[in-house]
Amino acid sequence: MTGSSFRLLRYFSITSFVAMIIVTPVLAMLYRYVALNDLVTLGERNNIALTQMFSNSLWSDFGPFLTSASGLSDDGLRAHPETIRLHRAVRELMKDLSVAKIKVYDLAGRTVFSTEAKQIGEDKSANAGFLAARSGKVANEITHRDTFSAFDRVIEDRDLISSYMPIRRGGLAGAVEAVFELYYDVTPLLGKIDRTQRIVVFAVILVLAALYSVLFFIVKRADRIIRTQYIELAAVNRELEKANEMQADFSAMIAHDLRSPLTNTLSTVTMMQDGLFGPINEEQWKWLAKIEANTQKLVDLVNDFLDFSKIEAGHIELVKEEVNLDQIVRDNLDNYLPLAKDKKVSVRSCVAPALSQIKADPRRLDQVFSNLISNAIKFTGEGGEIEVGAAKDDGTGVRIWVRDTGVGIPKQEIGSLFEKYRQTQSGKTSKQKGTGLGLVICKMIVEAHGGKIWVESEEGKGTTFTFTIPCN
Repeated sequence: MTGSSFRLLRYFSITSFVAMIIVTPVLAMLYRYVALNDLVTLGERNNIALTQMFSNSLWSDFGPFLTSASGLSDDGLRAHPETIRLHRAVRELMKDLSVAKIKVYDLAGRTVFSTEAKQIGEDKSANAGFLAARSGKVANEITHRDTFSAFDRVIEDRDLISSYMPIRRGGLAGAVEAVFELYYDVTPLLGKIDRTQRIVVFAVILVLAALYSVLFFIVKRADRIIRTQYIELAAVNRELEKANEMQADFSAMIAHDLRSPLTNTLSTVTMMQDGLFGPINEEQWKWLAKIEANTQKLVDLVNDFLDFSKIEAGHIELVKEEVNLDQIVRDNLDNYLPLAKDKKVSVRSCVAPALSQIKADPRRLDQVFSNLISNAIKFTGEGGEIEVGAAKDDGTGVRIWVRDTGVGIPKQEIGSLFEKYRQTQSGKTSKQKGTGLGLVICKMIVEAHGGKIWVESEEGKGTTFTFTIPCN
């Protein structure tokens, strides 16, 4: 296969690998996020229960002392017998629990009790957790500490949930008397979360790898089928191209062989009309004129067929040069002026002066004008008008039109107008028959220049063919 062929297996493998790299850590992070949220929620509930237990068991005895300790100095508060007794009671109450530290703040933010005695007296009035709890809310935070003073020992490398909770007088509906801070050790729980996270990641990788393996074989087979079909299709296309070239060559040969004797016939008729073979009478002149007209029609038909065969086979070659558009329009109108006068049809040019020069193939442009103008004269009745004009097309090129006041084209026939061998109903009933290739040739020539062609028509009012030629 060529470098531009479809590489299904490669794209699938790359996409799957990228998807695994993205999906696995995302799922792991999502699991950890959910687990940590659940852990914080669980820790909050646990700490609220412990606070309630502290309030029920000890606050009634020690609350009055702690809320009225503002008159004591920090050293006096640390050495006070009630502080020492409260410390023993807290240790007894929190025995066998994963509580690392307890603090109590008065409403001014002063630390009136801590299981770490040196922290008694610290000012926490600006602490966000304290402020939240003083307003009646519960504030939680999960942190990691390399070292942490817990009761009478220092613990290392621990994960803790710190909770600030209000202590209320007379139950949940009572006023806040103090703020309780509790540090709960969740290191074992986080360890379980980490182990579970690793298991989840491993399981996800296994599942994705298994899914990839199954899909790999399916895609591999599909890729093999596509490659085979691609090769077969390429071979068929080559054969079709070869057949088209042979058909075009054969058509060109036949058309050329037909055109040569027809041209000779025309030349002979002209010489006879000129009297080179002796004088001719009026009856002979009439029949020679008929022979000339019919032979010319045959030459035109052969030329159309030959041009179409070359263009359809991709043999069209444009020789672009600076072209005087106004001159080309006038020359083509002059060529058809005798025919227009015979039908009493007026013709006029309407080319904007600024468009005198464009870059195009003059011979091919002549073909387009010749086809469109001859069609306009053919289908325009006596007293009708034909206009050939050109103007700038939004600065991107030139817009050229051939407008007539003829019979028009039925709406249902416009869509198939540029199909080969198709003729409108008016064309089928016309005295001047065609091949049905003229408009197809026009379309191919215009598109070869990079432009487009279209038609607007209304029965009984006329038709306008418009085409564009890009500036570059």
